[in-house]
Amino acid sequence: AEVQELAGRILLAQKESRGAVERFRKALSISSSNVRALVALGNYYRESGDFPTALKFYETAALVSPLHPEGAIGAEELQTQ
Repeated sequence: AEVQELAGRILLAQKESRGAVERFRKALSISSSNVRALVALGNYYRESGDFPTALKFYETAALVSPLHPEGAIGAEELQTQ
């Protein structure tokens, strides 16, 4: 799962968003509690303007790892918009 998540980050940095999303989702299919993949998808959907989907990923990340700052902050930011 970690390899898929890392590949997703690399693809996202290369502006290959479709491939990145596929890798993040693959990471989650291997390990549904991969917080980094959840947060990365939340960030992707937030930047794409799909706030409801972004919030879903942030909230899931916060449930899986309540102390992970990006999940909590991302969800809080979207709820205040």
